Amino acid sequence: MARQHAPTQLEDKYARLMGALQVIDHEVEPVMGVAAIIEKQLEIERRKRKMLEQARAYVAAIRAFEPHWDPEAVRPIITKPRTRKHGEGAKAAYRVLKAADRPLTTWEIGRAIAAELGIAEPDHREKSRLAHIANGACQRSLVRGLVERHEGPPARWSIRRRAGAAASNRSA
Repeated sequence: MARQHAPTQLEDKYARLMGALQVIDHEVEPVMGVAAIIEKQLEIERRKRKMLEQARAYVAAIRAFEPHWDPEAVRPIITKPRTRKHGEGAKAAYRVLKAADRPLTTWEIGRAIAAELGIAEPDHREKSRLAHIANGACQRSLVRGLVERHEGPPARWSIRRRAGAAASNRSA
């Protein structure tokens, strides 16, 4: 039998809450003085108590639908706060392509995005994410007619040169 929608949604919320509970102890805020540190710790403890109350409510609600549901089987979902503005990677990809003197692969664009955004030594996961951003930006720009895709393994991307711009460059 297919699982009902409500317990699935509640389980997702429970997993996110458990992830937030794991991260809350690692929150670092610059506070000065013993009183400020104690106040911050008390605030974190209050937040943890409230989160644990919510977790108990989620467990009770899910068990109303699925009595044998095991909360220990749920893997916490830990979300990272966004470090850059939305679209910043795509804009960087376009700037990289504009500056390039030859067609680039998405991995090359990703490495250049890392340099442009000041990511010193990205790990493999970050490189993969940046290549994914580059590919998405290139695909969207292709639809708009801003870039060209050069076939071949691997596919390469370049800025589409306008016919009028090329003719005026030759005459100059």
